[in-house]
Amino acid sequence: MAENALYISSVEHIKPSIFELVAQESLLNTLNPSYNLLCKILKIKCRQKLSWFFNYQEEWFLFINLLLQTHYMRLFKGSFSEAFYGLKRIPLKNESNKLSRYSMTMSLFCIVGLPYLSVKLKNFIESYQLKEEMINITTDEKKKIRLMLIAYKSTCTVNEILKFYYLLRYISGFSEIHSPLLKLSGVKLVHHNIDVPSWKELITDYFSNKKRISKIVLPVTYKFLSQILEISAFTIQFLSWWHSDEIKTKLNTLPIPPALNPERNVKNLCPICHQKRKVEVVLQSSGYVYCFRCIKEELQKTGKCPVTNLPASPEHLVRIYSVK
Repeated sequence: MAENALYISSVEHIKPSIFELVAQESLLNTLNPSYNLLCKILKIKCRQKLSWFFNYQEEWFLFINLLLQTHYMRLFKGSFSEAFYGLKRIPLKNESNKLSRYSMTMSLFCIVGLPYLSVKLKNFIESYQLKEEMINITTDEKKKIRLMLIAYKSTCTVNEILKFYYLLRYISGFSEIHSPLLKLSGVKLVHHNIDVPSWKELITDYFSNKKRISKIVLPVTYKFLSQILEISAFTIQFLSWWHSDEIKTKLNTLPIPPALNPERNVKNLCPICHQKRKVEVVLQSSGYVYCFRCIKEELQKTGKCPVTNLPASPEHLVRIYSVK
C-alpha cells in the first residue's frame, strides 16, 4: 500500500492537483480581508494619528502586496500563496524554466493590480447603485446607470463562465492551466524543487560547519519573515472569522440603546447629513435610520453608531423599503 501511495503522491507529479490550486487561491484571497481587519483594529486605537494611512488604505495595501509578491516571484518564481503550497510558475510554451520579463510583469499585474482595480470598480459601481435610488435624477441618467450596471454584471458573469471553462478543461486533462489569468501571463503552475533550508540546517551550518555569520543572516532573515507572514495570514483570518461570528451571535447582548432623540430622528432627516434620507437603512444596534452612504462611511471610519456610540459595522445595516 505504501508503494502504491508513493506513485499517486502529488509530489511525484509535475501537474498540481485541483485541491492545491483552490487552496492557494483561497490563501491569496485572505490577504486583503486580513489587512482590512488589522486596519479596523488600528482605527479604534489610533485613528487620528494614522489618518494619513487610512485616507489611502487601499493604496497602501497595493504597495505592501506588490513588495510581498515581487519578493516571492524573484525568490520562488511564484506568488506568496503558490510558494506556500510548493508551486512555481514556468513558461507555458518555452521549455526553459526562466520567466520572461513579460511573464513576470503580467503575473504581478494579475496577482496585485487586477484585484486592486476590481475593488475600485466595485466601489464605483456601488456608488452608482446608490445614485440610481435617488429621486432627483433624470430619466436619462437612470438609463445610463442601469446600462452601466448591466454591463458590469454581464462582465462578471462572462468572467465566471470563463474561469469555470478553464477549470473544467484542467480537470479533464485537456489543458495545463486552470485560469485565464495564467493564459494571459503565458505561464503554468508546477511543483517547485527549491530546497528551502530548515531551522535545523541553518543552525547546523553556523555551529557545525563554522560558516560566517554574514552568510547566515540573509537566509535566517528570509526564513523568519516568511514564517511570520504565513502564520500571521492564518491567524488574522481566524480572528476575522471569530470576530464576525462573535458579533453575529452576540448582537442581541448589546446594551439597550437610549430612547430615540426626536431632534435627531424626525422629518425623515439623516442624523449625519441633516438632509432628507436617501436609500434609507436602519442600524440594528441602535435603531436609528440613516442615508446608506452616510452611515456606511461613518461605520468604516469609527466602527460605532454616531448617535449612541454603540459598536457596529456595515454588516448591521438593514435596507428599508417603503410602500407608496
